[in-house]
Amino acid sequence: MNIKILLSSILLFSSNTLLATELCDSTSNKCAQIGSGAAWLLSIIETSKHVCTSSEDVHYWLEENKWLIKKIKSEEPEYAHFLEMQSNSFWKTGNPEIQDNCDKVTELVHNEHPLNSSLR
Repeated sequence: MNIKILLSSILLFSSNTLLATELCDSTSNKCAQIGSGAAWLLSIIETSKHVCTSSEDVHYWLEENKWLIKKIKSEEPEYAHFLEMQSNSFWKTGNPEIQDNCDKVTELVHNEHPLNSSLR
């Protein structure tokens, strides 16, 4: 296989930006890029506000992106299950990584397109 084709394929399939879907809201003139894990990330962000002490940024992001949240929730029939899973695992009481997770969520909502990101 040609090395240029191989490298191009790796770049294409490893880049979130190239695989993003852009959603726009005509009433607010806002757009956002989302990845395939948008509903999963949103469920982590939403459930973090009940656990993280530094959730001002999260509350602000959720308030500013109501249109996007509504759209994502309407397209994901398993969203309620995602919320339950996050509460029972990602934010489970006693999880030693909770503060790290809170910091990662805060960093995530500061990204230009947080629902096209990862929490690695």
